[in-house]
This record gives sequence, structure tokens and C-alpha cells, in this order.
Amino acid sequence: MSFELKNIGAIKQAKIELGELTVICGKNNTGKTYITYSIYGFLYEKYSLFRAVEDLKVLEPDLNHINRQLSELYTKQLKDIFNVNAEEFSDAEFNIDIILSNRVLFEDYFKKSLPFIISAERTGIQLFQKELDKNKNELIKTLTKTRNIDLLEENLARFALPIEENINFARDSDNVIKSNSFLKQEYPELMTYIEEMLGVRYENRYGRKVVIDKTTHRVLPHYMSSTSVRALFDLHLWLKHQAKKRRYTVYRRARIEFTPKKPNQNSSIIGEIN
Repeated sequence: MSFELKNIGAIKQAKIELGELTVICGKNNTGKTYITYSIYGFLYEKYSLFRAVEDLKVLEPDLNHINRQLSELYTKQLKDIFNVNAEEFSDAEFNIDIILSNRVLFEDYFKKSLPFIISAERTGIQLFQKELDKNKNELIKTLTKTRNIDLLEENLARFALPIEENINFARDSDNVIKSNSFLKQEYPELMTYIEEMLGVRYENRYGRKVVIDKTTHRVLPHYMSSTSVRALFDLHLWLKHQAKKRRYTVYRRARIEFTPKKPNQNSSIIGEIN
């Protein structure tokens, strides 16, 4: 599966093919976010897009034409994925090239399966998610009293789809931990890999995310732990409780840090997962 992006943010023209592991790297402000968010948005919307394609009503549809239809439909949705004015993407193109030999394989590929993303904003989301919910609750109370619907337009925060889904994951962590992923049974060593590397243990106690230092046994709220520990909390939760087979995962790292004592932690984790 490959994509061609044109006039999407800082990206004038780019082609990218997804493999089992795809790494996008580059300098600041060169368009990495536009690429990852655009692809994530397509993977998130692909089921509804597939159902909207007219050619699927034909017994033997032209699969190339389906690709074109999917591209046109999704390009129109880019403004909603990024939650911006439509003019921002007036000249944009997002072209999809999915090479499958027949309709059955095509339909199988487009079965409903939502991707998972850990955005570069994850540490801020973990810090301020409760505050976001508090503000939202206050807005609901005011709406109940005043019935002034215009307040919704004035006060609701607007986030790009990937950030919004990251907030929802953080908000739902109490329910996330109630189930176990296939990795916990098939690859139990992955369940402790992040914790052993960081020297901590992650726990969710009475609805609160906490971090336990394995050396001092000190218990800290997750927001008081180091940046690396906070940044990997959601990835640990997802691996342990929600990971599913044949599901895309987008792990966005704002920067890569190297120190003499700690080689690149993120590359080590991704290598183990892959």
C-alpha cells in the first residue's frame, strides 16, 4: 500500500509506501506531522470510505477506479482530519494505491479495524487530560442552565483527529486495563520490556496512573515521573491491553535523544515490537 501526497501542509509532493515498519524522519517543519496524520486519518476512515465507493455495487469493479474514488473521497476529508478551514487544503491531493488482485481481498483489507496512535503531544495529554475533562464538564453545566448552543462553538477545543484519539485513549485508561491483548499471551517478554528498560513499574491504582521506581520502590503519580517514563506509558498500556493483530500503530516521536548511558530507547522498543 502506497500513498502520494501533494500540497498538504509543508509537503509539496511526496510518495510513501507502508511496510511492516515504516520510519519517517527529517528536520523540524518539513512535514512529518502532515504525512503521519494524513496516513493515520485514512487508516481511521478507510472502512467508511470503502462503504461509500459506488463501484463496489458492480459485480466486477475496476479496482484502479476504486483507488481513484477512495483518493477523491479522502482528500475531501483532510480538513476534518486536521480540523482546519477547508481553504488550507484547497489544492491538496491524497492519492491511494492499494494493489490487490481481486474484490474479495479488497473487501477483506477494508474490514473495520481502527489504527492506534501515540502522538508527540502525548506527555501534554497525560498532564492536562483531567483539566480538559473538567473544563468540558463546566461547559455542560453552563449549557444545561442557559440552553445557549452558541457556547459550544465558542468553547469547544478543536484538535486534529490523531490528538483527539490520543486524548480519548488517556481518558479511557480505566477501561483499557480490563482486557488483555494477544501479546500478553504470545509474547509475554514484551509486557515487561519497557518497564525493565526504564527501571520502573507502571500501575493504575484506583483510577490513578502511578509509576513505581524499582530501585527505591517510591510511588509517584505518572505526571511527576521523567519525560521518557511518561512518554511510554500509553504504549505500555496499549501493548499489554489493546494490541490486536493486523492493526496499524503510529508512534510519533518529536525528537530522538541519545546519551552515553542510554542508547536510543525508542528504536529499541520499536525493534522489539516489530
